[in-house]
Amino acid sequence: MRRSLRSLAGVTLLEVMLVLSIVALIILMSVRYYQSTTTASQTEQVMGMISAITAAADNLSLGTAGGYSNVTAANMSSVIGTANMNSPWGGTISFGSGNTTSYSVTIPKPTAAVCTAVLIKLKTNTKFTDASCTGGGNLTYTYNSTC
Repeated sequence: MRRSLRSLAGVTLLEVMLVLSIVALIILMSVRYYQSTTTASQTEQVMGMISAITAAADNLSLGTAGGYSNVTAANMSSVIGTANMNSPWGGTISFGSGNTTSYSVTIPKPTAAVCTAVLIKLKTNTKFTDASCTGGGNLTYTYNSTC
């Protein structure tokens, strides 16, 4: 039986390009999925931090005449622990001056995607006001108990 010369030639350039384009699409989809999963995970981590801060601030304000004026970095670290006062991206969470009904928090250096996702979630609760991502890469919000 005779074999044709064509069957022994190997793969064509078109076949190689087709396989490479399929591999490139698979890699692109994998990278996008990884990035969206990472952003969602970090967003949930920040929302957990905000929930812990809110609960700790509520505990500090109970039974005191000053209300949220007791919400300071020193008081908060004693309630939620020093390790929980650090941002996942580096830096320490800071607190602005509180008063009887509100306090402000700054979480340093979240990525732009995470900051945007957290802002969307915070805007669904009217108690979180003045939420913004500042130019220095900080997430800042004010918790107002009267809203």
